[in-house]
Amino acid sequence: MSWNTTSPSEVESQAFKNYGTWHPDALTINPITWTTDEAFASSRENKASGLLQPDGSYLFAENYADAVVDNTNKVLVCASVNEDDYPQTLGTVGRYHQYDMAFYYESIRQNIKDRIAAFQ
Repeated sequence: MSWNTTSPSEVESQAFKNYGTWHPDALTINPITWTTDEAFASSRENKASGLLQPDGSYLFAENYADAVVDNTNKVLVCASVNEDDYPQTLGTVGRYHQYDMAFYYESIRQNIKDRIAAFQ
């Protein structure tokens, strides 16, 4: 399970279509709300992001990553993150796929806990 998280500029350029992880029939779920509609989820709704630090530790940052499903393009769009903080090696800016789990870390953890509790 993962998302093709992208910046708005990445969606505008359509560069995400060159990702090996992108598929035109993909189902995209908002990792904050766990819905497939295109309702915006603000960064305040995201429990916390787990951001890798240069020393290998993680900083847990609240109010960091927002999310909205783009059902037309089959990607998750994050506009609250500064693209310049995530330099890319593949010639695009705003490709956040490698940060999918980190951006929504605590929201994903909570969803797992909720699902386990529902089946106990």
